[in-house]
Amino acid sequence: MVCAAAAVVTLLVAIARAVVAIPEVADWLGWPTGWPQGDKGLPAVAMLLLAWLVISAVRVSNYRQEVAQVAQSLHALLATLPWGGEEHVPLSDGSTVVLALVVDPRVDVIYAARSHPKVATTTGLRELIDDTEFRALAAHEDHHVRGHHERVIALVFCAARVLPFLTRVVHQVLYLVERAADEVGAAEVRNRPLVAASIRKVIDAMASIGQLVPRPMSERDVSRRCAALLASPRTARWLAVAPALVAASSVAFTVYGVVDLIGLVPG
Repeated sequence: MVCAAAAVVTLLVAIARAVVAIPEVADWLGWPTGWPQGDKGLPAVAMLLLAWLVISAVRVSNYRQEVAQVAQSLHALLATLPWGGEEHVPLSDGSTVVLALVVDPRVDVIYAARSHPKVATTTGLRELIDDTEFRALAAHEDHHVRGHHERVIALVFCAARVLPFLTRVVHQVLYLVERAADEVGAAEVRNRPLVAASIRKVIDAMASIGQLVPRPMSERDVSRRCAALLASPRTARWLAVAPALVAASSVAFTVYGVVDLIGLVPG
């Protein structure tokens, strides 16, 4: 996310530099004579970057509309289903997760940001898993809510609309937020194999019985999640060094570009 944000800012800086380097624009702004002018390629570069900015803005706007439509459809769907009450699940940290129950034989758990409770499960899912598995599920979904994972995913999707080469990152982020929540669920019940088996059972039931909201699921990602839970948990902090260095260097490069641009402003 840091790298994506830095890349977007760097793009905006590049657009600003190209635009103000156009002689007519520089004259209109009263730019100092020392500012490079006369490069015949700069207007073309500026126009290309501006076109990219406009196209990106349209793509991000379309994505936000798609998200809004999905949210409306989801709430409309929930409004048609009979309500089965709420389940209050106490967690080991002293908090309580409230999950809404909707009466439906299909197997699904859905996040509805504008409602309370924010997470709803079907009675089909509740009947499929036992109390321990349900507590792990509650901790899993609570971690999504507390971590604002829906915002993380939305930001990454928007960044990918601006910078298409980040499309592959989106899939990895979707996987990693699930992995993070899996670990929280496993820590809650202190049984990693149980959570891995529960994930497999729920995913298989979704495929055979059906879901409220059909969504593509990668068998490879499900297998990776289960395999990670069955393996020894990673504790090495050094694994975060490489992405942290990349993020830091991206921010440093962006800050340099912004400071350089500001330094060229008259006065």
